[in-house]
Amino acid sequence: MIKDPAKYRAQSEREWIRFLRGLSYAESLRRAEDLLSCDLLRQLQFRDADHPVSLRVLLHGRST
Repeated sequence: MIKDPAKYRAQSEREWIRFLRGLSYAESLRRAEDLLSCDLLRQLQFRDADHPVSLRVLLHGRST
């Protein structure tokens, strides 16, 4: 049972980012290619307030 949803969500996000950072370039490209070719993106609906964020910025922050 999840006692603190916010803490659980933050921990899950940290684990997911750690996993993504651990991917090799080849595996990362393979996964991105799978997502782009599976029609999943056509099912997504974005709100006007949503702004795209590059994967590099998401994983490594805004500094270079």
